[in-house]
Amino acid sequence: MNCYEHPNAPAVVKCAKCDVGLCRACLEGPHWEADNKPFCKRCSVGAITGKMAEIQAEITHVKASKGWAKTRLVISSILLVIALVMAQSNSDAVHVPILLFMAVGIVDAWRWWKYTDRKDNWLQRVIVAVLLGALSSPFTYLGTFFRIPKCNKNIQKLEDELKEHGAILADFQ
Repeated sequence: MNCYEHPNAPAVVKCAKCDVGLCRACLEGPHWEADNKPFCKRCSVGAITGKMAEIQAEITHVKASKGWAKTRLVISSILLVIALVMAQSNSDAVHVPILLFMAVGIVDAWRWWKYTDRKDNWLQRVIVAVLLGALSSPFTYLGTFFRIPKCNKNIQKLEDELKEHGAILADFQ
């Protein structure tokens, strides 16, 4: 069998995806590998493009997570400030912003439960979200301070990875 790209050169290995022959020149040039098995130029471009799409989807997911964390932080902070102001003024309604603060935790617990693989009925989900959210709201509030920088770091890492794959893809053009 001869090389797909260089018909006069004998193939030394097959493309891991489409089984066309690859010569030594193909292996020394830019190519993509999976499990130490080389891909031909066409399959390499497809694999890199697919990987770039996955990375872009992950960036979108992390940015959405960061946006929710910022929203949660702002809303929770406003509710805590209102509760502190009301507590200083000896207001009887100080429990209202505290309950709303816990409601933010309940929404957070509801969102977490939605992304698990659990298939419980909606009543169980509501009960768990209320209990878990109300008890965990101070901790999720504090955790949000750490989540935003972590999201920024993940976004930067993914964008760097996307640039690397773009540079590899440019080698094939």
